[in-house]
Amino acid sequence: MSTININTATKEELMGIRDIGEARANLIIKARKIKGTLTLEDLKMIEGVPNTIWDPLIRKGTVEVILGEETQEKQPTAHDDTSAILEQYKTKLLIAEQDKVHSKREYMKEVEDLKVTFEKQLRCKSAEIEECLAELQQTKDNLHREMEKDQLERENCQKELISENIQIKQEMSELQHQYESTMAEKECDFSGRMESMQRERQTLMDKVMEQAQEMDKERERSKEQYKQMKQRNAEYGRKLAALEEQLQHVKTSRIISES
Repeated sequence: MSTININTATKEELMGIRDIGEARANLIIKARKIKGTLTLEDLKMIEGVPNTIWDPLIRKGTVEVILGEETQEKQPTAHDDTSAILEQYKTKLLIAEQDKVHSKREYMKEVEDLKVTFEKQLRCKSAEIEECLAELQQTKDNLHREMEKDQLERENCQKELISENIQIKQEMSELQHQYESTMAEKECDFSGRMESMQRERQTLMDKVMEQAQEMDKERERSKEQYKQMKQRNAEYGRKLAALEEQLQHVKTSRIISES
């Protein structure tokens, strides 16, 4: 693998270094734009990038970076340390300011994009709301017309029902009158028939009584005839007995005369 120069490498080349991703490559490029040429100490001061990854990469020859005077000197002075610290703080301030400006720009851009998107959505929603309101108004008008139609039909039905009710009452009254008349006629006819039947019954009873009386008389006559027949039979018996005696006497006389 060829050596990558930190100060001249592209973003893709920086992302190809081990432990350096897109976010850390962006931080290195930002620091490079602010600082110009980065030293090893500058790389170690970048926040968001671990300072322990650079020494192994330099020893392996993976990356190439300018060594600062602090690294070349074995015993740095206090003035150099103070200058380095001030330089580090300046770098941090510049990076922070640059990030702030960049973040503000991105924020304003996002706000503007959101505003445009919101306005588009608002226009779309307004159009949809107007369309929905128009549909609702049309539906309301249709319902109102249907309600008026239903009301008219209901009134017509009520009128028809009232008319039918009056007609039914009239028919019921006529039927009641006819029923009463028919029942009166039937009652009169029935009364007449009952009287006729009673007269016929009385006549029949009279005839039965007459026949019963005749039968009683006939029974009395039969008894009298039976009594007379019994008396005649008794008389016939006496006469027969007398004739038998005479016959016996004649037979006896004949026998005597013959002997």
